[in-house]
Amino acid sequence: MNALAPIHTPLGFGTSLEQLATRDGLIALDRSFLARLAAEAPELHTALLTARATPESLDAKAESELLVLLGPVLDDFVAELFGLDSEIAAIAAETAALDPVHACKRLFVQRQAVKKHPDPSGFDGLVLRAALEALLGAPLTELGFAQHVTACDHA
Repeated sequence: MNALAPIHTPLGFGTSLEQLATRDGLIALDRSFLARLAAEAPELHTALLTARATPESLDAKAESELLVLLGPVLDDFVAELFGLDSEIAAIAAETAALDPVHACKRLFVQRQAVKKHPDPSGFDGLVLRAALEALLGAPLTELGFAQHVTACDHA
């Protein structure tokens, strides 16, 4: 095999890595994205085409909002383009498993605990940990603590 011969690296949407380096390849990929966007979110498709045709019509805030709304569709598109669907799904599942931790931090720690104890420097961490583990009946973990707080809130 010639060491200088290009290697064809297939990607999703009938494109290749090599095509991403060409204007025609990028135009074709953009068309694929627009087709997906039209099928999944017609209102976003229209908004994007309008923004492209008249970029001066969007102020910075409206442009940012449009980009945020386009994010999930673009994420899925790029994942499929590079064949990362299963990896992205696995990461999403791991992240979703931590939802109780994020909710606990937002709803309990930030809103209640910090207000009640704004300066935790006087706490003895080891004593506090032992007390929490006794209360939980298990080793202290973020997830275990969050699940306990959530259960108490719903009781």
